[in-house]
Formats: sequence, C-alpha cells, structure tokens
Amino acid sequence: MVAALDVEIEKVRTLTRQGRSDAAMSLCQELVVQHPSNANVWRMRAHLYFSDGQLDKAEEDITHALSIDQQSVFFFTRARYRFRMEKFTGVTEDIERALLAEKINQYGDETYLWELYFFRAEAWIRLGQKNKALADLNNVPDDFRIWTFALRTKADLLADCQ
Repeated sequence: MVAALDVEIEKVRTLTRQGRSDAAMSLCQELVVQHPSNANVWRMRAHLYFSDGQLDKAEEDITHALSIDQQSVFFFTRARYRFRMEKFTGVTEDIERALLAEKINQYGDETYLWELYFFRAEAWIRLGQKNKALADLNNVPDDFRIWTFALRTKADLLADCQ
C-alpha cells in the first residue's frame, strides 16, 4: 500500500513536470506544514526553490532535511546546490559526508561514487587544490562524464589540473 504522503509527493512531481511550478510549490508548502519531520518533503521543496533560482532557500531546506535524516543523497544534493552558489569548500565537506555515509552503507552504487568523486574533484580545482582533485579523479573511470557547470569529462578535469 502506498502511503498517502508518497501520493502527495508524486503529485508535486507531476505538477512540476507539467510546468505548473506555482501549484507544485503551493502543495509542497502544505506538505511541509503537515509533515515537518519528513526529510523528503523538505528535499522536494528545496528542489522547487533550486529550480526557481532561489538558491539560498534551497540550501536552507536541504540543510533542514539533513537535520532530520543524514542520507548520502541529501549531502550530495546540498553539494550540488553549493556548487551552483560557488561555495566550493562546502561542496568538498558535503561530498566527504556523502562518501562516509556510503561507506557505512557498503558502497551500494559504483556510478554514484564516481559522481561524488567527480564533483569533489571539480570543487577542489575551483579551490586551487589540484593534487586533491587528481586524487579524487583516480577513483573515476577514464570515460566518465557528467554535468557540473557544463558537460565535463574526466579528461577536462585532468587538463584543468595541469
């Protein structure tokens, strides 16, 4: 049986996909009030704020979600928000916490780990810590690519470390 809250969260996602961001935010605001101890509701509202360019509010909400539940994916979400805000030290700290949470979970998804290391390498480059970036890139396959501020490859980051 699907919980009523899961149905409501799916409604928010559907409204978002339909381009009805105001309706999605309105429903999500209600869910935050009705379920203030549910980290997924806070994460959803953070996503809506982020999509609307309200980066400070997005960071606040994902930080609140982390105060409820310290899932690896929540740390990675905040790291991506902070990357966009150019808070690169915060990115490296959040990725470290995400990696620690994954280690506790016995490293479930290798591709997810590559994303974590790649994002942190990108942040290290922005901070001028090229040796730390290279160390992280050692954990990423040569053909790996992902969107950070643009579609980037491991080769791009290695070139930035020269």
